[in-house]
Amino acid sequence: EGNKLWENLEAEILDVCLIETLGEIEKNKICELDISGKTVKEVINLILFILANKKECCIGKVDWLTMLEKNDLLDDYLKE
Repeated sequence: EGNKLWENLEAEILDVCLIETLGEIEKNKICELDISGKTVKEVINLILFILANKKECCIGKVDWLTMLEKNDLLDDYLKE
């Protein structure tokens, strides 16, 4: 339903899942990925590189809130 979609968008923008995860799991076991625009193959390769320690894993790099604010789009997504 449409309301569920908006709830999920808002949760993603506000990092709800990340914040809840940080409260439950050690920070060094969390990896946040922005897979926007990537193919399934690219995502798999990215994950494999991280698991093989060929690419650093980090959190806090994906910041939808700041990106939307900078582009004056925040009100479009948090309107309800």
